[in-house]
Amino acid sequence: MRISKTISAMSTSSMIEMGRKHAAKLSEHPNTEVGALAPGLLDKIDQLERARVKRRPLVNLWVETRQATELADDDVDTDISAMSYELLGPHYLKGDRDAKEYRALFSHGHIGFINNPIEEELTVVNHIVEYLSEHPEHPMAHWASSLKIKSTALHATLAPKKIAEDAYREARDTEQQARAELGRALRKSVFFLRAEMRDSTNSKPGAETEKREDLKILNVS
Repeated sequence: MRISKTISAMSTSSMIEMGRKHAAKLSEHPNTEVGALAPGLLDKIDQLERARVKRRPLVNLWVETRQATELADDDVDTDISAMSYELLGPHYLKGDRDAKEYRALFSHGHIGFINNPIEEELTVVNHIVEYLSEHPEHPMAHWASSLKIKSTALHATLAPKKIAEDAYREARDTEQQARAELGRALRKSVFFLRAEMRDSTNSKPGAETEKREDLKILNVS
């Protein structure tokens, strides 16, 4: 049915506005059976509006918590990179990545560490902090305190981000479901009224006429 594409392409705001106009048109219909469709349609509109209102602030919260994690992650990466370059620099290992002082901290190299998922990254950082704390003679031991602070800060952002992300995704799914249900109700209503219109006129219009009829039924043209 052509009207399916029209409804699916609408923004949620447009669908709600059009739905309310259509519900008003249904309630004024001389056939009481048609008028009885209006309350159910309005209920689906209200469900969609409530779902949209709930979802909106959760998007911002999810973005904020994700940005907090990204910033904290960047702080850890910055320290790791600076420490690696310092260790490999001219004052210490002079680029020797096979030296025991380097391999003790970066058994797989520090580039691979930076590309790891956050949970794996934190495991590696905790190992580095623990090793440096237990080996104060290591030339990079002075990095232990900063790394511990920054890795702790990164870890602290993970739970709030997960909670915010889960809440947003749940609200988004609820809104999408409410939107789908409203769209289905509108399509069903158009189909019902179109059939009633055909029965009363005994006509079988072409595709373009059918499209105009559907839009008229929805009260959008």
